Amino acid sequence: MATKTRQYRILVVEDDDNYRESECALLRAKGYEAYSASNPEEAKPLFSKQSFHLSLIDNQMPERTGETRDDAGIKFARWIKENHPYTGRIIITKLEDIEIAKQALLPEEEKGEKIVDAYFQKQHIASGRVKDLLSLVSDNLSNRPLIWLASWGGYPNEVDSLDFWGEQGVVEHDIERFGTGSVRLESGLFKASMARGYYVNRIKKGTTVKARAVRASRLEVLPLGNEY
Repeated sequence: MATKTRQYRILVVEDDDNYRESECALLRAKGYEAYSASNPEEAKPLFSKQSFHLSLIDNQMPERTGETRDDAGIKFARWIKENHPYTGRIIITKLEDIEIAKQALLPEEEKGEKIVDAYFQKQHIASGRVKDLLSLVSDNLSNRPLIWLASWGGYPNEVDSLDFWGEQGVVEHDIERFGTGSVRLESGLFKASMARGYYVNRIKKGTTVKARAVRASRLEVLPLGNEY
């Protein structure tokens, strides 16, 4: 599926002004909506105003105490994972901290989920390897959790995308990564299964969703806030 860039919202969290401005300018030049914060405490309130499809997080940043930590970005990525699980998380790390980033890519024992989805070496930005970063961004956006809906309760197998485009609904039964649940849209009740949800194990009951397309007689929807 081709990635549409113009409506994706990306949050850049970076304490270095030059890097932060460069990353935002790069993203905007490719059509993304880029927002920025200089530290996690400044970034957290932004989530109460809108949702983000993806976050680029510097790993070395000062905390509220003013002390710079080598894992401040990992710590903030964990906060995003716990509070906004449908926001992708890419760590921007220096070469000396790369092992910390690699560790964060491993599934945690408690839930089997990764803290971050990918990492990118900071020196590559300075050396002009921006295409690699943009490729990583595009790949991450293409792998956000999707829900497939199959007709359930009398709806025809063949439907037109315009019949359901933009309809909102709610998850009525948890949707497991390797199982099924249900979603109620404005048009009725549908059986649901997860697709591409490689970094979440469950989409919980009560999650609001929005339909965006139909493929092979199945509706494709996203958790609300991640639609485009």
